[in-house]
Amino acid sequence: MKFSVLIPVYNTEKYLDECMRSVLAQTFQDYEVIIVDDGSTDNSGAKCASYSEQYPRKIRVIHQENLGLISARRTAIREAHGEFCVFVDSDDFVEPNLLETVHLALEQDDAIDIVMYAYYYYSDGVQRKQLPVAADGFIWDSGNKTELYRKLVISGTIDAIWMKAIRTELLRKDPIDYSKYKNVNMSEDLLQSLYPFTYARKIRYIDIPLYDYRYNTESISRCFSAETLRDKNSLHVYREIVHILPLWQVNISEYKESLHIRWFSETMHIFFHSFDHAGSKREKDEILRFNWESFLPCLPDNCSEDRIAANHLKIFHYWKSKKYRRIKLFFMKRKVTQIYKRVKNRK
Repeated sequence: MKFSVLIPVYNTEKYLDECMRSVLAQTFQDYEVIIVDDGSTDNSGAKCASYSEQYPRKIRVIHQENLGLISARRTAIREAHGEFCVFVDSDDFVEPNLLETVHLALEQDDAIDIVMYAYYYYSDGVQRKQLPVAADGFIWDSGNKTELYRKLVISGTIDAIWMKAIRTELLRKDPIDYSKYKNVNMSEDLLQSLYPFTYARKIRYIDIPLYDYRYNTESISRCFSAETLRDKNSLHVYREIVHILPLWQVNISEYKESLHIRWFSETMHIFFHSFDHAGSKREKDEILRFNWESFLPCLPDNCSEDRIAANHLKIFHYWKSKKYRRIKLFFMKRKVTQIYKRVKNRK
């Protein structure tokens, strides 16, 4: 069998039918579907079972207790029969030529272990195409993978595991103990990409949108307890990257600085998004009192400031010196400016 399409499901009954219709509409037929129902509490589990009953030769369903996205994906990988795994989130959908296009790319070279592809993303009902990662048909191998590692470190443009078809054998050889990270889902796509990217013989990129991703602008929880904020911590992924850096044969100190900058920027993004959507004074105060340094491998003072967003740096220093009133004033002014721009654009 060529492909195993792996679909983790948790409380996505609203989107599940569209997802499954798109998977079952593939023009290339040599594939199976493995659905892992990760302890859904809505009607998702029953829907999954119904699809398995309708397509018993095509679809297998595994029901497990709620262990988180990363555990659901690892369960699916263990059960896969296909030569390559293709990942689909149950609130997204795929183009009908996804598997056929990836198959044609693989047919051109037996040494290709990963195929990456472009995608559409949907925000506020508007469809946009992801910016190209490379030229269509571009191949990374042992001679030029340093460029790919740099992309992996400095930005999230190639993190998503659902934009990759990965040789199943490569996924199963991954030595990371994922049981340590059950119910810890921040940066889990990046974490699961480290080993395959490091050991893939060749990685091919297709600049054709084959995946349809729903970007949820409210993805950071509106519940701002210290516990839910702690769940956003991805320092475990940083440590795994640092552990693997020597295998990449790169300038380790340079890559560490880039990692520090990325971790600081993403931490401040969480801070900004959380504060913007906090619904009460109590929630805002809890965000301000939260230990944001616990997210960081080192403080931003150890990085080149010209590579850090000025507002991020300013707010972090306000927070560190407990100038909370200045932070609140900054966000008030920022909100007024955003409203003014929206009104101006309507005219």
